Amino acid sequence: MPRASRTINSRSARPIQLLLCLSLIGCHAADAPLPETTDEGPAPTPALSFQAQPTSGVLGTSFSLIWSAEALEQCQASEDWSGTREVSGNEAVTPSAPGTYRFQLSCSSTTAELSETVSIEVTAPPPTPVSASLTVAPDTVGVNQAATLIWTSQGATGCTASGGWSGSLAPSGSRSVLFNSPGAYPLILSCDGPGGSATDTRTLTVLPPPTLQLEASPQQGDAPLTLRLSWSSTDAQRCLASDDWSGERPTTGDEELLLDSPSSYRFSLSCEGLSGTLTQQQDVTVMDPNAEAKALFEARRRIRDSALP
Repeated sequence: MPRASRTINSRSARPIQLLLCLSLIGCHAADAPLPETTDEGPAPTPALSFQAQPTSGVLGTSFSLIWSAEALEQCQASEDWSGTREVSGNEAVTPSAPGTYRFQLSCSSTTAELSETVSIEVTAPPPTPVSASLTVAPDTVGVNQAATLIWTSQGATGCTASGGWSGSLAPSGSRSVLFNSPGAYPLILSCDGPGGSATDTRTLTVLPPPTLQLEASPQQGDAPLTLRLSWSSTDAQRCLASDDWSGERPTTGDEELLLDSPSSYRFSLSCEGLSGTLTQQQDVTVMDPNAEAKALFEARRRIRDSALP
């Protein structure tokens, strides 16, 4: 009787072979390999973040450009910046002039390319507030004596003089002025600029020539004589005594002197001011109280002497 045979079709032979290989230690490499498996998820999506901080500011502000790319390999800067950049970074920019600035960043890989653009607005700083300063040195002078005016300003394009002086002025400078009449002269400085205007005022005092009055009392008398000298002056800075008294004296005062010797005395006082010097003097006569008796005695002696043989 013929042996029965069993045929396994190709659809079911493969699982049987797999089971046999798993159960037997000696499966040979000639058998067909199994397909590989993986636990990784889907590939990340490319992304690009790009921003400016701050987005506006006055001239001189430092702006930060901040970017970060994901699943991208290289970046390129363009428009108001240029060159290759890392896929993430932070860069400071300080524009040199007012205006609108655009920064584009393009990042790419073998399968994707993304681009972002940010803008910053740079404005001019506000104008400097105008200030003005005027000094007068000295601030008190005599007639026809010069004083120096020095002025400075901030934020001004030009200045103007008025009052006791006049004309257009540079934003800073100096000038000498003099006046031939006594008085108080206002000196006004006005400066203007984009940030406004400012004014400063000073007063220059011009003194008249000094005045002086000197008195002596009494102007004559017997020795010893107590003499009182009194004086007063205006617009003088100092006074100086000379002749029969000496030394510096205040511009107004009085003084007592004891004159114990018969003689003729002269007392002079000179007072000096910014506009000149004035001098006055007083003459005082001190007599010998025994002068008459001495004269009578001398006369009698002469008569007696003439009567002698």
